[in-house]
Amino acid sequence: MLETYQMIVGQDENSLKYIFMVEGSVMTREPLDRESKSVYAMWAEATDGGDPPRGARVPLRVIVTDINDNSPLFAEPDEDVVGVREQQPPGTEVTRVRAADADEGNNASITYSILKENASIKDYARSKIKNR
Repeated sequence: MLETYQMIVGQDENSLKYIFMVEGSVMTREPLDRESKSVYAMWAEATDGGDPPRGARVPLRVIVTDINDNSPLFAEPDEDVVGVREQQPPGTEVTRVRAADADEGNNASITYSILKENASIKDYARSKIKNR
């Protein structure tokens, strides 16, 4: 007959602060944030009630998957004002903006758009520029 379950921490001492076990079910104590910590490593142990007690251990790795919980941030968040000489040919690069997103995978894919001059957020035209 199974007597106890317990979690054993290896090198990752903070794992038990966020993850615990009750009767074999591994649960979280609070919401996990992938951007803060993406993997929790520990051992689960089951012990029987025999004499002598016998037990077994299994390594556990909890991998926190990403949700789209971050907005892109521009590297230079202030207004970008540049001068362009007149009579430049079509296709002349005027400026370059860069943004990054702390999420991963498709959640970090950024699409750049150009808004009409003096436009509201609802009134914009998407460009076909994609950052991958």
